[in-house]
Amino acid sequence: MGIRALPAATLQSPTEAQRRAGIVNFSLAGWDSTTLCQRLRQERVIGILRGPGMRLSPHFYTSVSVIDETIDVLTNLAGR
Repeated sequence: MGIRALPAATLQSPTEAQRRAGIVNFSLAGWDSTTLCQRLRQERVIGILRGPGMRLSPHFYTSVSVIDETIDVLTNLAGR
């Protein structure tokens, strides 16, 4: 499961195969981006405000478990 699977998430990043990247920009329904950024930092998820949403930039050395934990945090915040 990823950010696209969260019903409350809106993905601003391109989804076309030729335009995709590891960087993802999204918003979460019920959260303004500034508050979401602050709340994620409290959960040790580091991102930055960019354009209409929040940008996360995992790299090749980011473990799958860290990505899964981030999705879990977003899932919990989406259901608050």
